[in-house]
Amino acid sequence: DVVSQVPQFDFPDLLGREIGAPDWSVSQWEEYLALPDDPRYEDLARDLIDDVRPEFAGDPYARAMAIKQYLDENGIYSLENVHAAEQDPAGSFLFGDLTGYCVHFAYAATYLYRSIGIPARVGVGYAVPAANRAGGSALLIQAVHGHAWPEIYLQGRGWVIVDPSPSRTLVDMSMDPQD
Repeated sequence: DVVSQVPQFDFPDLLGREIGAPDWSVSQWEEYLALPDDPRYEDLARDLIDDVRPEFAGDPYARAMAIKQYLDENGIYSLENVHAAEQDPAGSFLFGDLTGYCVHFAYAATYLYRSIGIPARVGVGYAVPAANRAGGSALLIQAVHGHAWPEIYLQGRGWVIVDPSPSRTLVDMSMDPQD
């Protein structure tokens, strides 16, 4: 049996929380707020958070969710990589056709969060279906299960995953095991 250690929070649990950790050094703040020198990130993020309901307008988590919702509704998941050769692949994705895979979504979201002062980072790992155990004790991990996701830091909760899930995909996710 496997027990997930991923924290599960409800929306109200994350509202009203301050960002960052009180004991972070200046360099830590700089690291988690660094982004490309492109004003379009902040311009887009500010446009997106304008739609946050007035009672949540200043809340960091509500703002992050508004950005996530935009990427959910407008992004298209694809394994075709037309952004890799660009100087800023996340910018090429975000200000281009919004078609990309998890790395594009994760960095685009992270830079949007950071552009409005929310400390963020990209996490990487694997998201593997439990069915890959096939009843045994071994777990088949395939390249297709690699994943990247954005996280924001909220006081009292730590790093919280705010991962876009695009509603449209160009990928058949029902793949047979890879060699």
